[in-house]
Amino acid sequence: MREIGANLVNRSRRRSGGRVLPAKPGTWAVGRTLDLTHSYTPVFPGIGLMMPAAWAVGVTLMKRVEPVEGLE
Repeated sequence: MREIGANLVNRSRRRSGGRVLPAKPGTWAVGRTLDLTHSYTPVFPGIGLMMPAAWAVGVTLMKRVEPVEGLE
């Protein structure tokens, strides 16, 4: 049974790939804010503003989506 558990852990580590990298700046920012203020109060508005900011960046950078001709 130990071999199965170890195999599952190794497989999940291989799959994580680059998914950890984008979370690091956010984790660092939360930790830094907690170190400076000793409170979660400023963290929540900051996290709440991240999704609208990401949407605005995505909409700004995204090109117009055109229908593909000859697909039907």
